Amino acid sequence: MTLGDWKRWMVIVMYFGSITVTRADDRMVRQTLDLDEVLPKGATTIWTPGFQRCWDEVRGMFNLKKIDLVTPTSEVLDAFEWDANATIPIGTSISVVGGKGPEFARTANRIIDQAFGPGTPKLNPKDWNVPMAQGICCLTVMKQSVEFELPFREYAPGPAPFKFTDGREESVRYFGSYGSLKPQYAGAGWVLAYEPGELIAVRLRLKEADQSMFLVMDSRIDSIARAIDLVRKLGGNAKKPESRLDGDDTLLVPYLALANQANFLPLLNGGFRGPGDPYDHRFHAALQLVELELNESGAEMETRSFLVPPGFLGGPGKLGKGEPRKLVFDHPFFLLLWKKGGSHPYLATYVGGGGLVMKPN
Repeated sequence: MTLGDWKRWMVIVMYFGSITVTRADDRMVRQTLDLDEVLPKGATTIWTPGFQRCWDEVRGMFNLKKIDLVTPTSEVLDAFEWDANATIPIGTSISVVGGKGPEFARTANRIIDQAFGPGTPKLNPKDWNVPMAQGICCLTVMKQSVEFELPFREYAPGPAPFKFTDGREESVRYFGSYGSLKPQYAGAGWVLAYEPGELIAVRLRLKEADQSMFLVMDSRIDSIARAIDLVRKLGGNAKKPESRLDGDDTLLVPYLALANQANFLPLLNGGFRGPGDPYDHRFHAALQLVELELNESGAEMETRSFLVPPGFLGGPGKLGKGEPRKLVFDHPFFLLLWKKGGSHPYLATYVGGGGLVMKPN
């Protein structure tokens, strides 16, 4: 099944509520809503603010400071503080809240068309005739494509080892700057920290001048929140002349291609009330689909987040300059896409399991 086929199939499946579906080759890809969660070893974990935005929209629709389900996950979502407008790039996200059933699907499709063009996958109004989809709904779509300022090259020697935390090795495809190509990529990014065997942190230039891609490899970091904090601390190093990626530095980054649907409903089990409402109500569905591709040209991501309520209204870091640096991301690492001025990245992924593009059979 291709990534496109997977997308079309999942867009249909995800409207039916508490179904958890995972492709065989994506068993090791998962999502989280909690940036502080201790990351499980051997899995790739994704966080985006799309579901948080959906949660905030529903909270605002019912004029609630909290959707008080008294679960650990609902408390994390209620307590999360961020600047949505500063974090999510302009023109890359839409939210549709209110309405129900097929009419909600038709309204959402019109907005998706206007925002992303007629070729973007749509909701099928027929799928929204089921009782589970009859409550007031919220949909958030984030769709973004970024390009490297100068496209990199696939690693010509072919697939090379990627070493997982459990000692396994797999041959995966890489791209970057290496060998005789290195001089042409001088200035294509910054080395924010370089301590071989401990920490490598890189910021890569994108054509989108107000955005950046960060890569962080440090086995001591056990949560996405800690990776975000480290990037914040290291960001100022880009101003140091010795941080500039230069013609002696080798850079190798694995190709990624992943798609995952997460069912968050079991984490949001419980009743809540709107202002003046004497009865408890429950969510019917809480789902998020995330896709990510990373290659020598750049990255492409899409998230679709659904909430269907019931039918009622680190330190500074060493730069290691002085000898050629080997910036080879061949162990689990973090990938963050960040808009300038954003309170948080709009995509954070810990690449520790699935999603790596392996050597063809």
